[in-house]
Amino acid sequence: MKAVALMERNGVPIDVATRERLMERWDDIQDRLIQKIDADYGIYEGRTFKWDRFASWLIKNGVPWPRLKSGRLDGKDDTFREMARAMEPRSL
Repeated sequence: MKAVALMERNGVPIDVATRERLMERWDDIQDRLIQKIDADYGIYEGRTFKWDRFASWLIKNGVPWPRLKSGRLDGKDDTFREMARAMEPRSL
């Protein structure tokens, strides 16, 4: 209880040196992740998410996606989370 009380008061301890190294390289880390993941999709241009490319990918792969009243694709974080869950392979 004492340890938990201390964490609640002071916050969860972190490795400050590792956090600093991550923050110094954060842009490089993001760029590499985008390149690696986007290689199969072709949706990004540099660090910019391209909605027209995403729409084309959805159509090409037969993926239905929620739309706003305006007809544009729903780009809310919650929508991406819900769609990712819906597309997860079901385990038997």
